[in-house]
Amino acid sequence: MREIIPEEPFERVLAQAIIRPAGRQFRGEPARQIEILRCLREAGRPVPFDELHDQLRARGVLRSERVDDAARRKAISQAVDAINAKLGTFFFLALDMRLMEEMFRIQVHAADTGRPAYSLQDFFEVRRISGVRFYAATDEPAGGLTRELFELVTDVRPGKLDMMAPSFESFFGNPEFRSMLMRTLGQENAGLRLLLANPETAAATRLEKQERGESSLLGGLRDRIRATLMHTAAIRSALPEATRPRLQVRLADTAPLWRFRMVFLPDVLHLRLSAPGAPGQTLIKLASTSALYTSLHDVFEQQWGAAAEVR
Repeated sequence: MREIIPEEPFERVLAQAIIRPAGRQFRGEPARQIEILRCLREAGRPVPFDELHDQLRARGVLRSERVDDAARRKAISQAVDAINAKLGTFFFLALDMRLMEEMFRIQVHAADTGRPAYSLQDFFEVRRISGVRFYAATDEPAGGLTRELFELVTDVRPGKLDMMAPSFESFFGNPEFRSMLMRTLGQENAGLRLLLANPETAAATRLEKQERGESSLLGGLRDRIRATLMHTAAIRSALPEATRPRLQVRLADTAPLWRFRMVFLPDVLHLRLSAPGAPGQTLIKLASTSALYTSLHDVFEQQWGAAAEVR
C-alpha cells in the first residue's frame, strides 16, 4: 500500500492539475474528480466500486439519480479516465520538484470485471524505488543548448564528472561549458572522465549510418567525435601541467547503450534517451542512491576499463 500523500502537496496537485488544469481539452465540473481522489487518499487502500459510488452519492457529486450498474460504472470510469489524463499532462508541465516527487495517479484493480476497485499509486510505480527525480519528454535537439548543459553551466558546476556517449560535441562545442570545465579542473580534487566512441572503428561507422537514417540534422557522428577530441585537447593544453591529469579521455571500440547520453554527477545522473525513429527524446534524472544509477555507472566503469586512453 502506498504511504498517504501529505495533505499540503496533495491539495496543491488537486488545485493545479484537477481544478484549473492547463489545456482547453480539460473543461467541465471537476467536483466528482476531486471527491474521488480525496476518498482514495483517505482510505489508503483499494476502494471497491460500490463503496466508492456510495461515498460519492453521499457527498452529493453524482448528478444522475439512475441506479443501474451501467450508469454507475460509466459515472466513475469517465471521471477516473479524466483524472488520469489531467495528472499525466500536469506531470510533464509541473515545475515544482516537490510536487513531482508526490505525483500520483489512480490504479484500477480488476478493470475487466463489473466491480473494479480503485486506489492511488505512484505516477510511475517504481519512481521512488528507482530514484527517479525527474522525467520528461522533449523535442529539444540534442545538438542545441540542452537542459542538462544549461544546468551544469549555470547552477551545478560539479567538481567531478563521468560522461559517456558516442559524442559530446553539443557540450564541448559550447564555450560556456568549456570555460566552466577550465575553472573547475583548476580546483583541487576536481576531475573529468570522458568516454567516447572511437571514430575510427566499424562500430562508429555503423552508428553514424543508423543515426543519419533517423535524423539528418545532427551532422556526421564521427566528425562530431573528432571535434570533441579537438576541444578536449585544447582544454588540456591550456591547463597548468600539474592539473592536466584531471582531464581523462578514453575511446571505446564498442558502443553499448549508444542511445543513452549519460552525465554522472556526484548526486545525480542526467540521462538523455533517444528512441528509434522518434522525433523527441526522454530526459531523466536519477538519484545517485538509486539502483539504476549504480547499474549504469557499472557499465561506465566496465567500458572505461576496456577503453584506450587518449594522450
